[in-house]
Amino acid sequence: MQLKTKNKVFILKYKILFEEQILVKNELEEGTADLVYHLDHFRKKLKKSKPIQDEIFSKMFFGNNESENNCEIISKNNQIISCDKTLKDNTKLQWAKKLYKKIVYITHPDKTASIKIPFIVEKFNNYYTLAVSSYNNEDYHNLIMLAFDLEIEFDENLIDSYIKPQIQTLEKEISSKKHLLGYQWHHIPEDNKVVTLENYLTRMGFIFTKDDVVKVIRKAKKRKVGPRPVKSRRMKLK
Repeated sequence: MQLKTKNKVFILKYKILFEEQILVKNELEEGTADLVYHLDHFRKKLKKSKPIQDEIFSKMFFGNNESENNCEIISKNNQIISCDKTLKDNTKLQWAKKLYKKIVYITHPDKTASIKIPFIVEKFNNYYTLAVSSYNNEDYHNLIMLAFDLEIEFDENLIDSYIKPQIQTLEKEISSKKHLLGYQWHHIPEDNKVVTLENYLTRMGFIFTKDDVVKVIRKAKKRKVGPRPVKSRRMKLK
């Protein structure tokens, strides 16, 4: 389909941000999990000698039962909890329904089963999965992106209504995630992590002996990171 050049740029910009958001989300989750692992070892050291510090430490980093308004906290079993309670209107827009049907018609696994090129099959399977989830969640901007990639005709005015506002939303979300401790922790060199955390906690008033720090370092080095869950894998659209 023929789009104005400026509108192509908007869709391509959205596509890059879509990919970056997934990457940043994965790095935030991995960094938070690793940070929780280190924090838990420091917390155990506090628990033995400084009960009051442990209570403050736990509330500060692991949340409590009164943290329901927190959109990102660490639960007692070291899992990240997201509290997104946004309600969506179940009435599907007609243009989105038509676009969705066209995308699914092209990308459905029954249609791609005869294709002999694995990476094309994978690409179309990713398109199909994203189309289904986006339609169900009313993330209509993703349907426009997929239609563009598949050269399916759509109303160009939809770019102003859906793609441009979502670009601003993604930019804010990505920037916000990059300021979180878990993301920043992910980008600290491995050899510097324990010392960085020790200095950070010390500046906040928590007290550790050198022996405590050495033990945490030993524990941290023994950690083995398992395979990333399937749902957290980065979906590549290219």
